[in-house]
Amino acid sequence: MNDKIRKIITAIQYFCACSPGINLILFLLLGYHIRLGLGHWPTPLFEDYSTFLFEAHLTVVDIMWLFAAVIAGPLWIVLAIVNYRKFRWKTLLVSIVCYLVSWGMVYVVWCADANDFVTWYFD
Repeated sequence: MNDKIRKIITAIQYFCACSPGINLILFLLLGYHIRLGLGHWPTPLFEDYSTFLFEAHLTVVDIMWLFAAVIAGPLWIVLAIVNYRKFRWKTLLVSIVCYLVSWGMVYVVWCADANDFVTWYFD
């Protein structure tokens, strides 16, 4: 395997590791999107906001949650196995730490939700 392919595989591995953090940013931007669209934070079980751009943003966030929760971990493992000949512990450890820290940030944001946006989102 040449170096160009190996660099692409490493980049995809880092994307998989950072996908929960990237999705957290998209999720927070979704919150600001609805906050600006409604003029206030949405009330769980009562508000239903729907515009074309919001629905597109929501679809991207949902697809990224699916990728981060279901696809990123196994894909990262497969790419680590494929890239085993030039295996570097630094790459492995940095990506594992990035993945765990990203999910930790997601957990903290969901637990510290002061405006009930997470409740509204899962409603």
